[in-house]
Parts: sequence; C-alpha cells; structure tokens
Amino acid sequence: MSEEKTYKAGEVMSMLEQINGGIEVIGEQHGEIVKNIKSINGRLDSMQNDITEIKHKLSEKVDREEFNKLENRVVKMEKLMLAKLA
Repeated sequence: MSEEKTYKAGEVMSMLEQINGGIEVIGEQHGEIVKNIKSINGRLDSMQNDITEIKHKLSEKVDREEFNKLENRVVKMEKLMLAKLA
C-alpha cells in the first residue's frame, strides 16, 4: 500500500523557500563564473597579441646559421680591405 502524504501550506512554502534559496546561490555562482571567464578571455586576448608581436619580431631576425655566414663574409671582406691598404 502506498500512502500519500499531504503537506500543509506552511510546509510547502518552506520547501519553496529552500528551493528558491538554492536557485539564488546557483545564480550568484553563475554570475561569478561568467565574470571570471570574461577576465580569462581578456588575458588570453592580451597573451595572443603578445605572442603575435613576438613572432613578428622573431621573423625579422636572422637565425644563428645565417648570422655565422654573414659574420664570415664580413671577416673575409675586412681581411681583403686590410690587405689592399697595406
């Protein structure tokens, strides 16, 4: 046999208040999460801009192998110029 429980108005109101309280807490937490996500997105955008700038600056530079080749050419040119002046 199944017994049905009937609730008094005060009990129903108490349950509704508890449910509403829980919903308010969830809503507040959701608001904080959204704020934190916006903050994180702002930081990520800033980091992306920094990375893009760094990549651009690096692409403007020569690598070590190319630098060594250029340095050797300059040294050879200096030696030739000094030999012609002597």
